[in-house]
Amino acid sequence: MLLWGLAIWLLATLALRGAGQWLFGRVGAMTLLFALSVPAMIGLPRRLLTRVGLPAESAATAAIALVMPGMLLDTLSTLAFPWVFPNMPPQRAAAFAAWILFCNAIALASVLTMRSTSHPRPEAGRSALN
Repeated sequence: MLLWGLAIWLLATLALRGAGQWLFGRVGAMTLLFALSVPAMIGLPRRLLTRVGLPAESAATAAIALVMPGMLLDTLSTLAFPWVFPNMPPQRAAAFAAWILFCNAIALASVLTMRSTSHPRPEAGRSALN
């Protein structure tokens, strides 16, 4: 998962170097960015973890490994914001950092509801023994 996380971070960083000025420039664009990030950050980790065949019981640990490279590298990206993202004004560093924290929180929370397909939950009101 660490390599997947590193690859996602690299692609996202390159995309923001190319188009970040349009995403973090106006309130309307930032609102849309945050809104579109919710389904993306719910779907991406869940699909990736399912695709690589990890059991639901390992989802939380795998999600931590998935977001950790980006969290560490985005700490540096935020500190060196004008150099890493020369296409965005330095005043947008706080909005960038808030968005990154938001995305990581959603990605981590999204896996908490993953269920194992090999051990389905019993129906409401019934125990597994019925």
